[in-house]
Amino acid sequence: APCLWCRRRARTTAVEAPSTMLSALDALSGVQLADGPWPALPAAGSATDDVVVALSPEDLRQPIFGFGAALTESAAVVIAASPHKSEILDDLFLPADRGGAGLSLVRICIGSSDFAMTMRTYQPDELGHFDASHESQTVIPLLREAMARNPNLSILASPWSPPAWMKSSGKLPGGTLKDECVAQYC
Repeated sequence: APCLWCRRRARTTAVEAPSTMLSALDALSGVQLADGPWPALPAAGSATDDVVVALSPEDLRQPIFGFGAALTESAAVVIAASPHKSEILDDLFLPADRGGAGLSLVRICIGSSDFAMTMRTYQPDELGHFDASHESQTVIPLLREAMARNPNLSILASPWSPPAWMKSSGKLPGGTLKDECVAQYC
């Protein structure tokens, strides 16, 4: 039986894939797409068994590191407060043979993002000490619970923005990384 995550997947409306878009995707990804006509996607609220995904294990391209999602602060707050928290985490991180989606990769943000409750950085100024303790209230507890469901879970941490003091605007939103801060930021 499909996992709860798959049963809850988003519904789409009927569309056709424009050949120019597919050609651009071909050029960028190296994926060879079959020539159209492209079938319309199922209408909202309907289900279909007509979807076919063809895999060619002998045709190696880029390795896949994992399948996953971002765990932002706002997502962590919503999931942690949900009366269905355990079910949500089970649906996402348990292996497929145990009813979950088997996500194997989680991206977290270093500092805040557009999906954070507050704007912050782990290093507020050039001389300030690095402090990520804010994450211990929201994101880290959920990461631990996810890892209990999937001990092989990989975590990719990436910044949304350089610290404000490294940016031309002097603020987290807007601006660009100052040239003189490139080496330190990397």
